Amino acid sequence: MAICVFSSACDWTCNRGHGRCFGLTPSVCKEGGSSSSSCCNFYHELTCVANCPSAYVENEENDCVCPVGTTGNNCEHSIDCGCLENPKNGTVELTGTTYNSEAVYSCNTGYSMTGNRMRACSESGVWSGTLPMCTAADCGSLAHPDAGSVVYRSTLYDAVAAYSCESGYILTGNSERKCMHDAEWSGETPKCTKPDCGDLTHPTNGEVAYNSTKYNEVAIYYCDTGYILTGYCERKCMETSQWSGTTPTCSG
Repeated sequence: MAICVFSSACDWTCNRGHGRCFGLTPSVCKEGGSSSSSCCNFYHELTCVANCPSAYVENEENDCVCPVGTTGNNCEHSIDCGCLENPKNGTVELTGTTYNSEAVYSCNTGYSMTGNRMRACSESGVWSGTLPMCTAADCGSLAHPDAGSVVYRSTLYDAVAAYSCESGYILTGNSERKCMHDAEWSGETPKCTKPDCGDLTHPTNGEVAYNSTKYNEVAIYYCDTGYILTGYCERKCMETSQWSGTTPTCSG
């Protein structure tokens, strides 16, 4: 609060930049009395009203100050918070750099934001909040399929995982999966299954015997009594899910 200043003649004046005193009516100190003491005590609660230059405004403390958002000897300059740098893997868009301007941040595809998405230029000339961070989406680790494996160098956005199966198994499903921007792996976990060559038909006047139609299984052909087998006596289920060779014949 601005105060009134006591003079030797018991005359009250205001600090520089303020108008006249408001409060109790002054009284003349008695001759021989202590004018400074009696008058100061008497006018302790007096206040002064600001007499501000045209560019200034009066604040709650009755002081002359520049309007909010301005600075300078004559309040001729706007408060300027300066430019902001882009976050790594992101961008910032400004409506301006002066008081009340806003800054809006965004992250590149595949990155998520941590921190202030929006900041404002304050009357103190600094941006509110702090620079946010853009971190890559993390899809997490992958489980390998039964009788198979999965290989990847990273679990972050754009990483690729490659699947393979053990010998004797074939891969059904996605051989590759990619870490997407929503922190999820594309596709689904593939399966490793043994090739199935399917059932065999027996030759005319003959038979075929096998325990399974799966990979590496061997089928053996026989001819009925009095017939001679021409062709493959055995056939094997291959990784291609096909039986090796062709069906033999039994001729009499």
